[in-house]
Amino acid sequence: MENKQPIKSVPVAQPAEISTIERAENAAKAMREANDLFVQSLERAEKLRAREILGGNTTAGQVPVEVIETPQEYAKKVMRGQL
Repeated sequence: MENKQPIKSVPVAQPAEISTIERAENAAKAMREANDLFVQSLERAEKLRAREILGGNTTAGQVPVEVIETPQEYAKKVMRGQL
């Protein structure tokens, strides 16, 4: 007969929690992903701003125009009931 010996299993120590190095690596990975998303968002904002400027839709340097109503225009509005 063959000499069968039971296979001994070697207990492997399982860490109770994640090591400090693994936590640092996970944090670094999360920061890289967040940075990539920020860069993408910034690039889209830059393209949008450039499109606004080239399209003439910017408000830089423009003073809002105040409409001054004459007494005659005011009287016409009152008579029409628009006021």
